[in-house]
Amino acid sequence: MGRYVSLLREIGLGDLARVGGKGAHLGEMIRAGFVVPPGFSVKSEGYDRFLKAANLKKPIEEIVAGIDFRDLKDVEEKTARIREIISATRIPVDVETEIRDAYHELGKGEVELPLVAVRSSVGTKDLSRSSFPGQMDTFHNVIGIEKVLATIRECWASVWSARAASMMHALQIDPDMIVIAPVVQAMVPSEVSGVLFTANPIDGNAREILMDAAFGLGEAVVSGSLTPDHYVISKKDLRVLLKTVGSKRFKVELDPETGSGNRKVTLSEEEANRECLGSEQVRELAELGLAVERHFGAPQDVEWAYSKGKLFLLQSRKIAGLARDAPQADSGGWISEFDTKIKEPPDIYSSANISEVMPGVLTPLTLDAVKSCDYAFWKINHDVGLIEEPFPAGPQDLMFIGIFYGRLHLNISTFSRIMSKIPGASAADTDRPIPVDDRYVRPENAPVSLRKLPFLCRTVTRAIGLRRHAPKELDRLTRDLHRRIAESQARDFSRMELADFGEWLRRKSLEGRETLTLHILNSQLAPAYYGVLRKLARKWLGDENGAFSARLVTGLATMESARPAFGIYRLYRFVADSPTLAKLFLETEVEGILPWLKSSRESEARGFMERLEAFLKDYGYRAVAEAEMRAPSWDEDPDFVLSMIRNYLRAGRVEDPADIQTRQRKDREAATEEAHARLGWFKRQIFRWVLKEACTFLAARENGIRKKLRCRCGY
Repeated sequence: MGRYVSLLREIGLGDLARVGGKGAHLGEMIRAGFVVPPGFSVKSEGYDRFLKAANLKKPIEEIVAGIDFRDLKDVEEKTARIREIISATRIPVDVETEIRDAYHELGKGEVELPLVAVRSSVGTKDLSRSSFPGQMDTFHNVIGIEKVLATIRECWASVWSARAASMMHALQIDPDMIVIAPVVQAMVPSEVSGVLFTANPIDGNAREILMDAAFGLGEAVVSGSLTPDHYVISKKDLRVLLKTVGSKRFKVELDPETGSGNRKVTLSEEEANRECLGSEQVRELAELGLAVERHFGAPQDVEWAYSKGKLFLLQSRKIAGLARDAPQADSGGWISEFDTKIKEPPDIYSSANISEVMPGVLTPLTLDAVKSCDYAFWKINHDVGLIEEPFPAGPQDLMFIGIFYGRLHLNISTFSRIMSKIPGASAADTDRPIPVDDRYVRPENAPVSLRKLPFLCRTVTRAIGLRRHAPKELDRLTRDLHRRIAESQARDFSRMELADFGEWLRRKSLEGRETLTLHILNSQLAPAYYGVLRKLARKWLGDENGAFSARLVTGLATMESARPAFGIYRLYRFVADSPTLAKLFLETEVEGILPWLKSSRESEARGFMERLEAFLKDYGYRAVAEAEMRAPSWDEDPDFVLSMIRNYLRAGRVEDPADIQTRQRKDREAATEEAHARLGWFKRQIFRWVLKEACTFLAARENGIRKKLRCRCGY
């Protein structure tokens, strides 16, 4: 149609380098005879003209050059500046004119101009990529040319989202090679819509068609916010092999009152449980899926809609990552999509130590936290100078951690390689916290030489800087965490749209990286200082087996992990002093204790519930296997706390944790005095400082994030 804009019917797969993957596929389907809503593409030439007319290229390049992709906050802030610049800049008159003409072309024959969707269609000019799934923005239910122009700018700006920019950086894609060509397409006011897959995306079965359908617009199906009707259809004869009618509590439809946007409409119970497709429509959809698959020559993920009884093909893309396409292990077994990629030659992994914290199979949400934990290990060691390579971008590319069959492992090889770089340290030091069998070949330790002096000085200087700033950063983050927690507790997540909840989770995942980085910093500083303490105790005090070193740090009063035991003991004492409550706990199944307490009007029951609620207010966030996101916290399920009280009752006499703590404190103080008495003045000063640091960070590691980074070991 023009230099900057083309109607969808004018383009096809041959135009990928100018209109991106989505636009090219829509045009290809129209030219192949499929019924696709009309629309147009603002080609890559339009974006290039936009940048050139406003002289935006150089300022954008300068901002990009200054981004530290290791710092997520820096990425977010600087990409936001780029997006603001693009969104606030006027589209050149010649480009705008062609967009206006194409938009009015869509409205021919209609009383009013159509409601449209503005979708990002992307790729690269060298055709190395035809999409960036989930990275760019899409806008639905847009009406009016001014709004269309504004959302086109938003689509252009979304190429500089933090996610998209990070992916370009990780894949080493030159931003000048990116094609961003927004597609403007008429919306279909659908009565029924959904998705279908021409092969089973779960197990790769190419003999089946899977289909989901619901009333109204397809956003409800795609977002997963309701249970749609589900069909499994045989490709051979189009028989319905399985049909499940979902409970479709609502439908999403265009909002007739505002003329734009959409609204949720609650359905009656009868309509919600009614099948939304007839048998002929199911067959028609299956035939459509097969025709699209034949045309593109590969299994397809198809979005469709019925409007006034007419079937529209909204989008089709190749099904990515079919299970049958996954690489096969030597044993012939299937490799999970979540499993960590193995390098050649392979690294050594171990579940020792870490399996105590996360013993079971991890859920996908927890796996996301694991990626953040891996980032935290990388960030600290990269900042110190022990790792030079950038953090891997792929979800299966991990450096310090490995996921195999859904279980967590530590990469022994990576930890040993880092230890071997530190003069005076040894790769064998990895064996103490993480046992490795004798067949493991350790890397050679770094020799102590003058050539290593610059590296050593640089590493030590950076490490000292991290240690110096850690307490202040922890105080700052503690304040932020209190605010974030309060905001989250005030939210009603049941009223949040699924897409909004997904975005909220994404932001929390990024914030979690900062928190985990500080936690891992403490976790690495604690064994580092304690390791030095053990070496000094062995060399100066003859502590060969480490027993004396353990006495020097035993029973630190600030350890957060010990605090719940005090509260549980006090609850136990309250129950033990009450014959009624003691009998209840000893003779009732744990599941029945809390309901009885809540329903009882006895003063002892009310007194216990008040104490339990106070305890859960302080420690209800704890859980069994609490590193697993799925695990219920104590305030969600207090049965673990009640079980501990019952176990104390059955044990008879239980020592007060306060007495244990007092005994440990006295033993620690006695060991400290003994060490000082056996050392000369100079060695004593060194030993005092190392012990102080070891106590500080051992306590901080247990506490996680505390308002004060302080221990009570006499300093």
